[in-house]
Amino acid sequence: MIKLEDWLLPVVYYNQSVNFNLRQFTPEEEEKYFETVGSEYRFPLPTYGFVGRDLEILKIEKALLKHNVLLLKGMGGTGKTTLLNYLREWWQKTNFDYLANCYLQTKDYQKAQELYQKKLTILSEVENTELRRKKISTARTYHQLGYVAQEMREYAQARDFFQQALSIFIEFSDRYSQARTYHNLGRVAQEMREYTQARDFYQQALSIKIEFGNRYSQSATYHDLGIVAQKMREYAQARNYYQQALSIKIEFGDRYSQASTYHGLGALAEAQEDYTKARTNLQKALEIYVEYKDEYWGNIARENLERLPE
Repeated sequence: MIKLEDWLLPVVYYNQSVNFNLRQFTPEEEEKYFETVGSEYRFPLPTYGFVGRDLEILKIEKALLKHNVLLLKGMGGTGKTTLLNYLREWWQKTNFDYLANCYLQTKDYQKAQELYQKKLTILSEVENTELRRKKISTARTYHQLGYVAQEMREYAQARDFFQQALSIFIEFSDRYSQARTYHNLGRVAQEMREYTQARDFYQQALSIKIEFGNRYSQSATYHDLGIVAQKMREYAQARNYYQQALSIKIEFGDRYSQASTYHGLGALAEAQEDYTKARTNLQKALEIYVEYKDEYWGNIARENLERLPE
């Protein structure tokens, strides 16, 4: 048997009729054949990176934002196949998220959403990839789509995307990733004023973070639990959650984030008409906002302080 590369076209000259006696693969033969070919064409990871190909990569990624199909042309031997294979590996490693994250940072949510949708399409068409890896990548993309919808205040859509992500994380036993999705589901429920549901989601997120010893990230969940408890007028519980959040932030030296929790404690004390504590906590929040030149929240803290009774 002669093995031919797929870019070679064999031409056979013979002076009489030829019967090649060809037949279709059986399903078993077809599966074995593609397994063998797939293993032969696994490209090694480059040790040198995409040196000198940055412009081409940028053009490819921008083109994929507009079209589902891309035709790459060039002279033979210029590295088209190698570039695309290594670029595919790069996309798989980075989850195709770098460009989308750039859009998120500039609040261009529509373009980020389009890119994540294209990533879902690409993932659905990927073959010869381990199933769990493919599904987890799909779940992370659903999570990011949920985040984008959340930022666009499309809360029902955000909840749907987060639920799809969570379902896959649970199916494939990625418990660690579930925490982040539970937390975001809590934030969506909070925005929709479904406070009981929000609390349940936050509690599930917190349980997983404690299980994995992820202490720093617990502070955000404790803080949001404090907000929900305050909304439900469970003031003692809210204070306890805020204090736990603040304790962790101080422990890890996260001074800027301490401001939001001091602010929350100040608002809580005001709701309980404990104006001395309210002023103390709001003043601490304001000091940090000024220190970090956060004019927006600094002005809000000043307004809160000004309205407090003497």
